[in-house]
Amino acid sequence: MPARQVLSPNELKDALVGLVGWDDLGGKIGKTFPSKSYATGVLFTVAVGHVAESMDHHPDITLTYPSVRIETSTHDAGGVTMTDIELARRIEALA
Repeated sequence: MPARQVLSPNELKDALVGLVGWDDLGGKIGKTFPSKSYATGVLFTVAVGHVAESMDHHPDITLTYPSVRIETSTHDAGGVTMTDIELARRIEALA
């Protein structure tokens, strides 16, 4: 499957297995990551930014204390693709 092809509902459900806490938000996926301090949240946000930039795939990030919210979709494809799943996996590796 091409990385930028929108996943069917069943494909998305299967792809989210193993990505604990990531939710299907109807056209995007998202997760909230708790942080121990505001500074820790900022550092996590910067790390996610570096990963996203390396993939040329940019999620929506909301930094608040005490958490960081990440939501991602492939805008030009119109939904969640394997690129979003790979980004989520890489973000999990950071967390």
